[in-house]
Amino acid sequence: MNENLTNIIRKIRELLGTRRRLDELSRRLEQNTNAIRAADESNQQEHKIQNERLDNILAEYKQSEGNKTTNDERHYRVQNSIRWATWCAFIAAGIYAGLTYRMLCAVQEQTRIQREAAINTERAWVGLDVPITLDAVDIAPEASKIDGHYTIKNFGQGPALKVVQVGDFVDLDMAMDVQKREADFYCNSAVNFTNGTVPVGGEMKQPPPFGYTLFPGQQHTELIQFGGKIPEKTATFLRFIGCVAYIDQFKTTHWTRFCMEHKPGSPPTPVGSIPKLDFCAMYNDTDEPKQN
Repeated sequence: MNENLTNIIRKIRELLGTRRRLDELSRRLEQNTNAIRAADESNQQEHKIQNERLDNILAEYKQSEGNKTTNDERHYRVQNSIRWATWCAFIAAGIYAGLTYRMLCAVQEQTRIQREAAINTERAWVGLDVPITLDAVDIAPEASKIDGHYTIKNFGQGPALKVVQVGDFVDLDMAMDVQKREADFYCNSAVNFTNGTVPVGGEMKQPPPFGYTLFPGQQHTELIQFGGKIPEKTATFLRFIGCVAYIDQFKTTHWTRFCMEHKPGSPPTPVGSIPKLDFCAMYNDTDEPKQN
């Protein structure tokens, strides 16, 4: 019985030792569990912190990108505004330059007009005063004679220098273009005599300027003495073309052309009477530019 008791006690002791080991194992297991739990919580907390940091970094990055985009857009708007302002300024400068140029041209034109108006007011103006008058007309088959006169006058305010007039009756059998060349020849000849530029040939010396002086209001009468054979048609259609050239006190050469004729269809001239001449429809002009 003692042996059984001893075995029972031994078994009880073994059981108690086993329990203690189980308790120790349970305690260690619980410690391990707690350590694992704590580590897991620590990992979770660290992960949470990392996530929060990452979120903050991402937020800062997004904000930075947004700010960069905003800054880029603002910079683009500023640059675009500067570009448009530059173009507007360039266009405005071009418009202003154009207006200034037009104003300058207008001022120059006005100055030129005023200067020419002042010169025209003060310079000499020479032209036909008393119309061409025929004094004698003797028409013969072989030789005819026409005498007449006309008067030119300085209508201006300054003296007319080197006054020369050239003119003659025109053969009406000439074509119109030939008559025009004839009329131009009279003015060219008068101008050449006035300026001393008469064409010469060979070893002939260039003659000096010809002409006389007409002071303001002064007149000069020029005689017409024509002799020669006159075509029958010309006898009934007399046309005289003349031109007077002169230099004003501003040393500018001018010319005045005049033309008078006895037109077909005019009142018939009684036998023995001298026909009266009227102004032509052309060749009454000056060197002054025509206004459009």
